[in-house]
Amino acid sequence: MTAAPPRPTGLPPRPTVPPGWHDTAAAVPRRDQTVRVLTRYGADHQAQFVVAFTADWPQGVWWSIQNGRVTIPFADIVAWSPDPEARPPRPAPASEPDGPRPALVGEVLAEVGKVGGLIRLIPEASADWTPHPGVASPRTLAWRLAQVVARLELVFALDAVELGLEPAAPEAGPLREADATYGANARAAAEAAARATAASLRAPWQLERGGVAVATMPRGNAVRAFGMAPLVYHRGELGVLLTALGVHVPHPYPLWSFGGPGGEAAPLD
Repeated sequence: MTAAPPRPTGLPPRPTVPPGWHDTAAAVPRRDQTVRVLTRYGADHQAQFVVAFTADWPQGVWWSIQNGRVTIPFADIVAWSPDPEARPPRPAPASEPDGPRPALVGEVLAEVGKVGGLIRLIPEASADWTPHPGVASPRTLAWRLAQVVARLELVFALDAVELGLEPAAPEAGPLREADATYGANARAAAEAAARATAASLRAPWQLERGGVAVATMPRGNAVRAFGMAPLVYHRGELGVLLTALGVHVPHPYPLWSFGGPGGEAAPLD
């Protein structure tokens, strides 16, 4: 009898998994097992659990759907079932005194999570590479993204923010510090976002210079203008640079991707 191949090191403990739905933080499928997954966006798919390497868990792990034509990052799955035909529970929307949690809050939490994973993919040896003097390096972008989530917390927490009072982003510090700073700022932003209600997002918000308003808008609009838009923009810049450096970047829209260079949601090599 041929002995079973050794299980890759680095995988979380995998107890006997009963039927039902399971959090990925508590248990993961067997390597190459076909399961049912539920994404953070509420969609469910039949998927294969793929493990390429485990030295930097979970960077080398993903979920493969549509016969391997589309991959989903490990972190985008919130639950899985060993039954490929299972149907996930559909919890009621989180409720608050002001009504259901605003959709914008969910968008913010999802975007903040995506950016953190991208920063950790930056190779230290190429962190200062840039294809043109007018293009920011991956290191600079990591620090700018850390600054953007700090601003995002301010927008959620304060009714007015004074221009020029925030500390300047280092833009040249070690990547591990950029990652740690982003993580701390992201947690604070997420906590502030979680406290938001429909009423607080409709409330007026101001950007000021010397105590004089230079922009006044509903807080929800400010979240998009000074938080979400810069996060998406700089995340896109960083993703393109990492791809040019040969780093596999999780596809931002794997379920409906384009074919050809830069558009195919292909598995890792």
